[in-house]
Amino acid sequence: MNNFLFYQEEESSGKADMSSEKDQEAPVSCLTTSLIESWCTLVKEKNHVGALCNLLKAYRTACHYGDGEEDEFANKYNISSSHVFNKVMFFTLSEVDGIFRKMLGIDTKETSHFDAEKCARWKKFEPLVKSYLGNTLHILTQMTDNQMISFTLKRLKASTSFMGALPRFARKYLKVPLIYYPMICFPY
Repeated sequence: MNNFLFYQEEESSGKADMSSEKDQEAPVSCLTTSLIESWCTLVKEKNHVGALCNLLKAYRTACHYGDGEEDEFANKYNISSSHVFNKVMFFTLSEVDGIFRKMLGIDTKETSHFDAEKCARWKKFEPLVKSYLGNTLHILTQMTDNQMISFTLKRLKASTSFMGALPRFARKYLKVPLIYYPMICFPY
């Protein structure tokens, strides 16, 4: 699945003139394919937490692309192309649940229950899991294509065991499939 989402590259004309003083204070980091691939490699092969944080910030940028909220982001990432957008979205949705489980020391085959109180590293990873779940739920509310919605819901299903420790996200997650159920099951 190479083109998970279609990304519309913006024309750069007029964008530089609209920058505020706040934008000039924080430099914008341009995300490239090689940078994203290096983060993916570090996360998968070496369990690098810093690279995971950067990848989740890039995921947030991708999930909120076009919302008009880009100015509010503290990380100031800029997605350079549709390939970068697709790579960030597809890798994060496909792999990050397994990466969380590996870094938390949870058996990947045990998906039914996660007890945050028994996991010593949970406090360190809780903000990362919250970021992933929150941004995934956000993009789900923005999607209109049934295949993208279905893929995202399937990938989010793998992370439902974390929602016991995050009841706010569990309530939001429950609402999303109920909204999309008629569109997916009865497309006519």
